[in-house]
Amino acid sequence: MRCARALDVLSERERRVLEARRLSENPTTLEQLGRELSLSSERLRQIETAAFAKVKRATTKGLQRKNGLALPSAELALA
Repeated sequence: MRCARALDVLSERERRVLEARRLSENPTTLEQLGRELSLSSERLRQIETAAFAKVKRATTKGLQRKNGLALPSAELALA
């Protein structure tokens, strides 16, 4: 699964946070992003972590479909 398609699973806010924090050459600090989005640093950290997990799951599922693999649902929940 291409990165752009994997990001499609994210909400606009999740995508903004992930792009600013993990996909930028000069990542925005939690403090700076918090001011921009009117959120606490802790809430932004939670959003970033959840967004990264969503992209990881989407990418894993996409690769499994591409390669004809299937993991039991219990294993997918842990991915």
